[in-house]
Amino acid sequence: MELAEKAIRSSGPDRTLVHPTMLTKDPARGSYCVGERLPMRGHPKISRADVAGFPHRAARGTEWSRRDAVSTD
Repeated sequence: MELAEKAIRSSGPDRTLVHPTMLTKDPARGSYCVGERLPMRGHPKISRADVAGFPHRAARGTEWSRRDAVSTD
């Protein structure tokens, strides 16, 4: 995984790597935390639907361009 991420980071196009916490099959809540470093307590989780929505949001702006994101509820 590290080798693949290194190749992606050194590539030319804009990219955002997303590293979600434990995934659930719950419906999207639309409320989640995103950051390059988040404090993790317990067993944080996030719905697959919320994770799927984040790249769409990130692609429409520049805030997450060429950065890594961790997401959790």
